[in-house]
Amino acid sequence: YFALYREYGRRKYRARGRRLCRVLRRWTEQGGTNVKPFFLHLDAERLSLLADKSDAMEAYERAYAIVTETESVLYEAICYEHAALAFEEDYPEVARGNMQKSRDLWKNWGAHGKATMLESRYSRFFDDELEPDGTRTTPDEVCI
Repeated sequence: YFALYREYGRRKYRARGRRLCRVLRRWTEQGGTNVKPFFLHLDAERLSLLADKSDAMEAYERAYAIVTETESVLYEAICYEHAALAFEEDYPEVARGNMQKSRDLWKNWGAHGKATMLESRYSRFFDDELEPDGTRTTPDEVCI
């Protein structure tokens, strides 16, 4: 809901996100371990709406740690993608790294269609990987 609020500015999305955040917080406090990654991600989304993004960065770091610990590549990729969109204006280099990490996670997971969709929809995050002729450089092609 917070991503919808960021995109459309409708207060109802922010209110729904807050309500869901409260429910997930309660379930997490009651010992629901399966809910914790979702709560941390949603809480990071909530904090990313504030003017000071430092708390959101810390919250995303906690979310990354939990989803990495649970070995859920799907949720890790989603978390990095949302973080990239949240930090795009204030921290463009961090956002670029997050989106590229998300794309790489999707590719490693086997979701090449999703990775291609990210590259086309959010091409601004991948522009530095373009060669002068417009072709994309892949990590395997880069020589040191």
